[in-house]
Amino acid sequence: MNKPQFYDEAPNLSGDFVPLVPGGYICEIKKAVEQKAQKTGNPMLVLLLDIAEGDKKGYFQERFEKDTRQEKKWGCVLRIVMDDPKKSEGERKQMAGRLKGAITSIESSNPGFKYNWSEETLKGKLVGAEFGLEEYLAQDGSTKTVNKVRRLRSVDSIRKGIDIPNVKLLNGTYISYDDYMEKIEEQKSTEKDGEYITIDDTDDLPF
Repeated sequence: MNKPQFYDEAPNLSGDFVPLVPGGYICEIKKAVEQKAQKTGNPMLVLLLDIAEGDKKGYFQERFEKDTRQEKKWGCVLRIVMDDPKKSEGERKQMAGRLKGAITSIESSNPGFKYNWSEETLKGKLVGAEFGLEEYLAQDGSTKTVNKVRRLRSVDSIRKGIDIPNVKLLNGTYISYDDYMEKIEEQKSTEKDGEYITIDDTDDLPF
């Protein structure tokens, strides 16, 4: 038996590993920093999240601890671009609006908290997170999906319950989660092994 080429670099996905189901979760902000985008140099607010309540509490921390790769990667990172001077005024307002929406969700989820523009104060705060599947093209040419945070919401809205977000396809369009899962099951029954779309919520963002 020969060891596969990428065995050492692969994450440890044992039988205990259960992919996270898309939907709403109450999360804790484990780390918050301001960074610059590598390609554009634009400022970003980077939030590292973990699930704070329910049977999935500590989901990403557990995955991180079980990851045997030399370069460990945190599985839930949200990057919010704050501004881009090269964009139009309208586009820059939209960016500011997305940031404002995220901050408002954090403030409303933590009574008495008011953001003072020091990102360190966000650590330990609760916030609701809406997770949805997005397709991506893997290095081997196959289509896979990753479960990512679509947007932040208030904790109260998550506790009241939300619908599972639509799945974002490679072409930028969306399809309902139920229709997408039905599509996968149909492909599994008609196509050869390894050719159908697979679910993979392993993120490639650094801790």
